[in-house]
Amino acid sequence: QDGGLRIGAMTSLAQLEYSHLVASTYPVLSRALGTLSNIRIRNVATLGGHLAHGDPHMDLPPILMTLGAKIWAVSPRGRRWVDVCDLFTGYYQTSLIKE
Repeated sequence: QDGGLRIGAMTSLAQLEYSHLVASTYPVLSRALGTLSNIRIRNVATLGGHLAHGDPHMDLPPILMTLGAKIWAVSPRGRRWVDVCDLFTGYYQTSLIKE
């Protein structure tokens, strides 16, 4: 939509890495995904888990920040869009509500 992509939180990093749609829309993201960890990890690691973990040493969040990515956060309290730039609030901390 609007030239961007909507990617579900449970999408594995390997699914993103091998997606022709991701490669044609955001080639930098596709290339970067191939360098993260190893294929066994990428097969089970999800985009949502990668971001929610809040690890400041991860390579993917800065790329998503540069691309202007947003996440759709849903909880029993409500729903909201969060810029990936605003997601990380501290060391291993995010603006997501723990429930």
